[in-house]
Amino acid sequence: MARNLAGKSGELDRTLREIYSRVGAVAASCIVTMVSFVTGSVEVWIGLHAIGVRASFEHALILECVGQGSLVWDSEVAKNKTNPKGVR
Repeated sequence: MARNLAGKSGELDRTLREIYSRVGAVAASCIVTMVSFVTGSVEVWIGLHAIGVRASFEHALILECVGQGSLVWDSEVAKNKTNPKGVR
């Protein structure tokens, strides 16, 4: 696997350079992601207050970020279960 990855390092480098050369698109993606986290955090904060838990917005933001991260983790784990070697 390490040899295969090392062999594709040039391709990976070119791809990353191409992605990051689109500064506007990368910035827009970051902004949309942050807006999503804040919006989701407001939803979590309201939900916590609705059930009587007096949490700060910072706690709601942490819960939202952990929740979003676990969704990404679960989807990657599911992909690897159907494709254990990670071949795409």
